[in-house]
Amino acid sequence: MAYLSVALAALGEELFFRGYLLQYALDTKEENNLIKNIFFSTLASFLFSIAHMRFDLFIYQYFFFSLICSLIFIKCKNIGYTVSFHFFLQYYGNYKS
Repeated sequence: MAYLSVALAALGEELFFRGYLLQYALDTKEENNLIKNIFFSTLASFLFSIAHMRFDLFIYQYFFFSLICSLIFIKCKNIGYTVSFHFFLQYYGNYKS
C-alpha cells in the first residue's frame, strides 16, 4: 500500500509541475534558452514548495528537490525520469528511514 500511495503522489505531482507547467512554459522553438529555463524551473519549484504548505525550514528542502527534478526534466526531456526520482526519494525518505 505504501508503494501505491508514494507512486500516485509522485506521478501526480510530476505530471502537473513538470509535465504540464514546465513543459508548457518551455515549449518554444528555442531549445537552449538558459535564462528562460532557469526562470521557469525556479517558478515551478516555488509553486511545488508552496503546494506542500510547510512554511518552515523544510520549504527549502522541497524547493531544491523540485529544482533538481526540473533540471532533470529539462536535460532528459522525459517525465519518466523525474517520476522515478521523485518516487524513490520519497519512498526511501518516508518509509525506509
